[in-house]
Amino acid sequence: MITNEITKEDAFLHLIYEYRCLSTVGYAWRRFGDPKSNDSGKAEANKIIPEISTVIQDSLLLHTRTLIEFYWPNQSRSTDINISLFTSPKTLDKSNYADLIRLKRPIEVHVLHLTIWRDTSCRSQSDNDDTQRPDWNKVNGKIFDDLIRALEELSNNLPDLWNKAFKRLKEASESRFKQGANFNWPDELGEKGKVKEYLQNLSK
Repeated sequence: MITNEITKEDAFLHLIYEYRCLSTVGYAWRRFGDPKSNDSGKAEANKIIPEISTVIQDSLLLHTRTLIEFYWPNQSRSTDINISLFTSPKTLDKSNYADLIRLKRPIEVHVLHLTIWRDTSCRSQSDNDDTQRPDWNKVNGKIFDDLIRALEELSNNLPDLWNKAFKRLKEASESRFKQGANFNWPDELGEKGKVKEYLQNLSK
């Protein structure tokens, strides 16, 4: 029987996954995806995975869309995991994240669905900004900073235990984003049992 309920502890586990993926792929974008990158390993990466920037970008945008929906749920389903499990959805002022939130619909239109709006001639006939294709090369590099800022703001509005847990997630995400494989993701933000033990220790 599905109860449509989940504990904060289990919800946090899934949020950890999203930020771990976001920070890893954000690091990969800076090194191998961004056209402005002069990383010495970029050519070799493209030999191993042709058009690796496309693979990286799709993953980046997928996790971005998921996290936008976590912070600013729209027509939320009862089975969605979102900010309301931890605090009021109004905690984060939408106006401070307008550019980030605006990406949600173009990601759905141009990445997650095969739509007529992928076609330039069709887009040119539309006045709807949601159907236009952003210059992903310009926006991709800003995404991580916006979503890490949202994580920090959320943590600052949570009680002590969750404040510490969310700040730890922020620290780990920033380290992975900056260091890539040179940063070992912490055990307490890994497997379910370790996360549960970590949260229990915080509550003592």
